[in-house]
Amino acid sequence: MTGLWVELPHLTQKLPESWALGSYLTVMIQLANVGPLIYWYARVNKLCSEVVAIHVQMLIGTIACIALIGWWDVTLVIAGKERSIVLYLASYGLSIVDCTSSVVFLPYMARFKGHHMTPYLIGEGLSGFLPSLVALAQGITDESEANCPNEELNITSDDEEFLLNDKIISTSEQKHPRFSANVFFIFLLVILLVSWIAFTLMDQLSLCRSERIDLETDIELESAAENFIPDKKIPPEEEVTCSEKNPGSFKFTREFIWLLGLMAWGCFTTFGAMPSLQSYSCLPHSADVFFYAVTLAGLAYPGACTVGFFLEIRTPRVLNSLTLIGSGIGVYILVCAVESPYPPFLGTSYGSVIMVASWVSYVALISYMKTMVSLELNDKGGNQAMFWCGFAQQFGAASGGAIIFCVINYTNIFKEGDKCG
Repeated sequence: MTGLWVELPHLTQKLPESWALGSYLTVMIQLANVGPLIYWYARVNKLCSEVVAIHVQMLIGTIACIALIGWWDVTLVIAGKERSIVLYLASYGLSIVDCTSSVVFLPYMARFKGHHMTPYLIGEGLSGFLPSLVALAQGITDESEANCPNEELNITSDDEEFLLNDKIISTSEQKHPRFSANVFFIFLLVILLVSWIAFTLMDQLSLCRSERIDLETDIELESAAENFIPDKKIPPEEEVTCSEKNPGSFKFTREFIWLLGLMAWGCFTTFGAMPSLQSYSCLPHSADVFFYAVTLAGLAYPGACTVGFFLEIRTPRVLNSLTLIGSGIGVYILVCAVESPYPPFLGTSYGSVIMVASWVSYVALISYMKTMVSLELNDKGGNQAMFWCGFAQQFGAASGGAIIFCVINYTNIFKEGDKCG
């Protein structure tokens, strides 16, 4: 799903939803939260294990990628408006994988020794890093001139130039990608199949099994989520940490709730609300700004996870500071989106640089914070903490996505610019 998102600069210029396409993809992601609910029901009733659930997810993702490869631009008229129905359905399938992974992958990783959690998070970040590299190689498409009405153009017969809004622009300056979206989606399919094979090997090979925690604790982890009942009355002396050696004694503490709150807020912004604002905050500057903001922000996520592998700073002061600074940058991006199509510093080179830098730094800071929170929760609560961590991620993302979808599509707060301007 992250890979699909970095292709958004191309899709918004090809599909009828235009700038609002991001909000529709966001709502598909949030509707897919039915996946974690189905998994929770199946787990409680012992109908499905984590391993089976992961294989089912990979199958759904494979079908969705195949649909994208062949029919991503197919549209239907629904309620009087043209809709990218195949993209919706495929993104919904990928979103089920995305949403359910939060409550399946993290508890599964708790079966292994703790030092494997950071490489897992780096691997999760690669889901944005690798597609972003391919998107950079693909290049940007800018066909806005081609969408302008003919009467707005004064075309000369000799030099193939036209006058657009009092500015001479050569038709040769129109940018086209080096390869199509179909090729990009084939790459996503390859990533998914390689990931599926990798998981199968990790689950079956004796070399990987030797990295699991001891058998007794492993059995406790299997039943932890089903048997857990939160204790609301916690003596102050117990509100320190949760025993990693005895996950069954896991309790909600003030520290644990605070960490979950940070995770929920981080996902509310990075996965829920903010992605839909990328087109509104960036496209007024240019298609190039939109392209580089999306792709470089995709690189910032795994970059922050990698930094966390070598530099772990989990103190409350640092986590709170990262959250505040990142949120402050997010407020600037929000202001630019609200002011669209005439955001601050429009028409200046430094305005474009500030916008791209804002997106990259915002994603990097919040992603590093979420990485540290994940590590802290895993150390303090093991499997159960990771289950609730995944729940917080999905709750934050779902609420953020639902709110921003309603604001974009049912108010006039965010406005599209003239495609010809």
